[in-house]
Order: sequence, then C-alpha cells, then structure tokens
Amino acid sequence: MNRTRITRWTRKLHRGLGLLVAIQVVLWIAGGLIMASLDLQRVRGLHYAAEQPVESLELKAVTVSPAQVLEGLDLGASAVAELRLVQWQGQPVYRVRPLADTARPQLVSAHDGVRLSPLDEPTARRIAQADYAGPGRLVDAQWLETVPSEARGRRGPLWRIQFDDAIDTALYVSADTGQVVARRNNWWRLFDVVWMLHIMDYDTRDDFNHPVLVLAAASALLFALSGVLLLGLAWWPRGSRPAAGTGR
Repeated sequence: MNRTRITRWTRKLHRGLGLLVAIQVVLWIAGGLIMASLDLQRVRGLHYAAEQPVESLELKAVTVSPAQVLEGLDLGASAVAELRLVQWQGQPVYRVRPLADTARPQLVSAHDGVRLSPLDEPTARRIAQADYAGPGRLVDAQWLETVPSEARGRRGPLWRIQFDDAIDTALYVSADTGQVVARRNNWWRLFDVVWMLHIMDYDTRDDFNHPVLVLAAASALLFALSGVLLLGLAWWPRGSRPAAGTGR
C-alpha cells in the first residue's frame, strides 16, 4: 500500500472517528475542568455542617439490657448484625441492625426500652437543625418512602429536610437510625450531572465499566492515534524509499 492510499484511508478514519467522538471528548474535557474547579467541601455540603459536640455516654441512664432490647424486637442474637449503645439526642439508645437485608434497622431507648424509630417529623427537624450551620432557615420536611436519585445508595424511609439558603441545601435523615445520611445542594447537583456525562452512565451514575464508555474511550484513542499517523505521514518526505539491502 503506497503512501497516498495510506494517507487517504487514515484521513477517512480520522474524520469518521472525529464525528463520532467529538461531542463526548468535549464533554470529558469540560466535565473534568468543572469537577477539578469545584470545591469538594462545598459539593459535599460540609461547609454548612455544624461541628458536633462529643457526647459522653450516660451509663447511669441505661436501665435496659441488650437481651431485653432483642426480646422486645423479637430478634435472636444470631439474627443481629450489629447492636450498638450510643448517646443520641441527649439520651442513651441502642442502634440495632438486623442481619437480614430486608429487615429495617431499629432505634431503641436504653432508658425505658421504647422503640424510637421510625422518627417523627419534629425529631427529624431537630436532628437536621442541629447538623446545619448555614445561613438558611428550615422551610420544609418531607417523608420519603422511595429514595430519590440524589440520595441513591441510602436506605429508606428518609426525611428530606429543606433549607432556604442560596444553594438549596437539603439534608436527608434516616427515619430508622436517626442519622444524617446525605447532604445535597446545587453544587452537588451540578457535580452529579457533570459526573453522569463524564462516565456516560445516565441511569445509576456509578458504573464506569459499561460498554458504551469503553467504546467511546476506544474510539477516542483511535482518533488520537490516527492523528499521530497523519502527522507522521506529513513529515515523511515525498519520494523517499528505503535503502536497498536494509531489509526494510
């Protein structure tokens, strides 16, 4: 195959690949620039997270044993993945995580054995307000049985607590464990969209091993290599031939 034919074929390949990957390459570059420019502390909402005081466990208030808690929940010890005694909202509580994936975690008072989960709205509001140190006011609380996309990976039911600051901060409080499990704001939402476009996963936004991304990356690599080949052909002197006897 002579040089002219090689050059013609390479140009066609280069142009075709350019049309195929141009938009995605621009999205990769722009997305990388945006993600590198964003402050991750703000994306994660940590700049509005209140510093939580260290609460010492009030053992004197603990009058219910772990065995009594499990009996009240009708759970055997072999059916529990975790049972932890912690200080929560000014009182000692047991956090119980059953072994079965279908069973929901439970929050039980270590003082009187009363089951505290699922949390009611006033309690969820207090937890979110104590966690938030931004300039906004708490304006709404929503009970969510279905986990929304921006809180994916968390387990429902959740309380979505909305604040009216400039970046629309929303805190997600687990109705079962009484913990803030996600902090979301407009910086996070922008990052999430850019990340989706970057990894080309338009559904769960966490799979970067899928065939579409692999095909796009391979096409971009071929586009770059064909450009290098064209550059090499342009530098190849016209009419040059390998010297006789060199074996090349």
